[in-house]
Amino acid sequence: IYMCKCQKYLRRTLIMKHFDTKIQKIKYELLKSVIGYSFSGNLKQGCSDIIDNIENLPADSISSCCIYKEQAVMRERLKLLCGNSNNKNVINIIKPACTGCSSGGYIITDTCRNCISHRCASVCDNNAILFTPDGKAVINRNNCSECGKCQRECQYNAIIFLKRPCENSCALKAISINDRKIAVINPDKCISCGQCINSCPDGAVDEISFITETIEILKKSEHNKRYRVYAVADPSLLTQYPECSCGQFFSALKKAGFENAFSYAEDLRNSLDIQAGELVDNGLVISNFCPAFISYLKINFPNMQKHISSAVSAAVSAASSVKINDRNAKVIFIAPCSARKQEFYQNDMIDSVISFNELDALFEYLDISPYDMNDEQDYYSQHFISESSEKCFISGNISAVLDEAVAQKGFNHLKYRSAVCDNIDECRTAFLKNSKKITVNTFIDGCVCSGGCGNGSGCINMNLSKKEHS
Repeated sequence: IYMCKCQKYLRRTLIMKHFDTKIQKIKYELLKSVIGYSFSGNLKQGCSDIIDNIENLPADSISSCCIYKEQAVMRERLKLLCGNSNNKNVINIIKPACTGCSSGGYIITDTCRNCISHRCASVCDNNAILFTPDGKAVINRNNCSECGKCQRECQYNAIIFLKRPCENSCALKAISINDRKIAVINPDKCISCGQCINSCPDGAVDEISFITETIEILKKSEHNKRYRVYAVADPSLLTQYPECSCGQFFSALKKAGFENAFSYAEDLRNSLDIQAGELVDNGLVISNFCPAFISYLKINFPNMQKHISSAVSAAVSAASSVKINDRNAKVIFIAPCSARKQEFYQNDMIDSVISFNELDALFEYLDISPYDMNDEQDYYSQHFISESSEKCFISGNISAVLDEAVAQKGFNHLKYRSAVCDNIDECRTAFLKNSKKITVNTFIDGCVCSGGCGNGSGCINMNLSKKEHS
């Protein structure tokens, strides 16, 4: 008995949440509160109580200058958690919280040597650089156009450019600062990768949650009697639960209220069969698996859209298969990132979507530990996630599975290369190379999240490295 208890304890420690910052922990606890109020049918009053009780929180849990501002921040945060937003972009700025950062821009540091040449001032077209009585340079922010000429001219490297954390995290420059010093997301540039969410020290960047909508779907099914609720999960889900078997996780989902659960591992394989044929016919194929990767391509390299695979998204294909077999079914998609949530807006086959992190909070509220569940051994649990698909989603490289598809289709004579892109910079490099000169027999396999889907913005442990996930 003692050994069994020790084993259970060790298993639970494997999934202990690792929070990079305190704001992540605060948001997680708030998420669990919203889940509890939603299940009890007291969501509106519960959210009101959370706002009213802010004044009773410890001082180190309040980041705003006063209670009233903190209540305004909490009100907006709860709106997003309850899925209330007029913004069709899944990532939003909580404006009352976006005041903690400095305005940024160019500043002159203490390493300024009060030199005689004043190169910085001589190249400034806006007369933005002034000098104190002791000869030190300062920048007049009202005149500065942030052209950067002064920084390049300073031989002492005394001029630096400060950017807000959210701006720094966005490789696509989709975030800018308006006249009120509030961050603004440009929907025409944003690909919903979610990298900015965890970069904000004050939690002012967040995504819409559909957890309350998901709970309502589960509740109204009356334990799957009125209609059946199915979970369609990204195959990288098990990377979040080391040493947990497919059968155990399958049982955990059923205990949480789902009639059945599927991953789209087999749908991905079918999609890659199609892409293998396209590679033979067209010479250049761009994988359509990662929605953020495809959004980036469409925005920045529109002339290459014609090379995107015509295969239906594996996630949409899995949801469609469920609804073909059960027309009244409700499909809940379990996603690793914000881009997958954005995909939910664009497809009617998916009824709701939650992130890995939100599923984990749901499990915790319902006191479900996948490690303590029975290891179901039926067709569905055994095919929940295949070994090859799990590996490719961990590494962010689906090319390995494409190799199998090419071989099985009898295209062994085909000589092709895979351009594997593991982040935005690598995606940009691959597209630039192929936009100038199309490389024959090339498969471009891209994933915006470095390390693969197991490191997406909606994952449980955001600070785990690629090696730890593997």
